[in-house]
Amino acid sequence: MYEKMKCIWDTHYPPENSQDVTGWDATGLLDALYSQMLQNRDLERKPSCKNWRNEPQLNISKNNKSRETCLEKSVALLASNYMPGWFNQVPTASGVAGPNAGKKANVDLAHWCEDTARLRLVELKWTDKSPSYNQFSKTVFQIIQYALSYIYFRSINWHTEIMHAKQVDLEILAPSLYFARCAKHKRTVAAISASLTSFAKGKINNAPPKMSLKLLSFPDGFEAPFANGEEAKAQCDSILTPNGKRVVDAFAKAKPIR
Repeated sequence: MYEKMKCIWDTHYPPENSQDVTGWDATGLLDALYSQMLQNRDLERKPSCKNWRNEPQLNISKNNKSRETCLEKSVALLASNYMPGWFNQVPTASGVAGPNAGKKANVDLAHWCEDTARLRLVELKWTDKSPSYNQFSKTVFQIIQYALSYIYFRSINWHTEIMHAKQVDLEILAPSLYFARCAKHKRTVAAISASLTSFAKGKINNAPPKMSLKLLSFPDGFEAPFANGEEAKAQCDSILTPNGKRVVDAFAKAKPIR
């Protein structure tokens, strides 16, 4: 499933040496990916009922030293008291292409605002260096897969709360350094973003959402404060610690990349 869609992505996504994406067919890329996704389905099986749930997943090994994972889990741990509406590890395609397919196709973080029916799907990145052109392209591909899966599940009237969103914002959230070499990508991302809403309207019959794709950076100076899972769990429980507050503030103050 992944390999065929990634091949389509690599064929259609503007190469690093492209000078201008004016007139580039973002809708054509979305159509090709969506068609391949439909071909990949196992129609004899029902997708997992866990797809597109909005429940925080709190388990993390105390020895997990991934700063990115610890930051993600800290948001889930803080959600009940200090970051309402946030949840993590949202399954998007489990069982769609077979019993073992799509089990790792999970959105890192998501935020649901019931009052406004706005859903944010966040691909979280934490790194101390700028990615290569192809690495950044892969990140964009990752979140577009989630967008297409969301559109598909809306089209088959999947029943979870977040399937009723009126606005769906896809976000790549990372330190500002992550976007240091993404000037060409910004134009491509803008073209994809401009195509998403009309694309969704063509696939979803009942109240299709408005959709966008955004690049967001954490405030300058923010550092992922937890060295391991044990620290994340200890400092993001019932009491708001200084490091917990840093996480709350960083997510509240994330800013668009211009």
